[in-house]
Amino acid sequence: TEVMAVIDSVESSLLYRVREANKNYCSKDEAISILNSLDDIADGFEFSKEINELFNIDTINSNNLTKIPNRRKIAEWIKDEDDDYFIKLDYVKEERERIDYSFGIVIGNGQKEKYYVDVVSDYNSTYLDCNNVKVINFIPKFEFLPKYDIFVTYIISKNKITIFSKFERYKDLNWDSRQLELTNSWRVDTKTLKPEEDLYCFFKDLLEKLDFAIINDIEGLVG
Repeated sequence: TEVMAVIDSVESSLLYRVREANKNYCSKDEAISILNSLDDIADGFEFSKEINELFNIDTINSNNLTKIPNRRKIAEWIKDEDDDYFIKLDYVKEERERIDYSFGIVIGNGQKEKYYVDVVSDYNSTYLDCNNVKVINFIPKFEFLPKYDIFVTYIISKNKITIFSKFERYKDLNWDSRQLELTNSWRVDTKTLKPEEDLYCFFKDLLEKLDFAIINDIEGLVG
């Protein structure tokens, strides 16, 4: 009887701890609701007066990762993180060169040889029930200004989300075409999916920071 009581106590303790840990994890329906709310926040976000005076703004929500530049940098981050995100990494073989000294041990020189290594090149989400890409276009109202885009994408697991974000400026090639300059690094932020309100507050604050970053960049152009 005492043994059974101890076993019951251990099981109850384990059950309690599992239940506590489970509070931080989301069901599929919960995750869908949270990610859809991020779409709503992006769609309804009020950019600053200065930004609205200078640009027309268009927000695109999708799950099309081809809209995101520099995905290789994100893939490299994911590979180094080695966590339980809902993604699949893509690899390519890249050629390398090294010196083989096995034929020149006595005289101290070697022979060049080529070899190939698997290098992470991209990634794909294995969870596409919701949008994970946001591109916010800032179309200038003045010829002086370049076009800007804000890029936001994220990867998720059952309990957390990592958000990659940045803005990029375009270079005008002529009046009708532009080229993305790709000079800025990704900002990386990892948050828990729960509590949802904390994530929503962070996401709004992130958009405010990107708003300010664009204004700061324009101030540098104006001089």
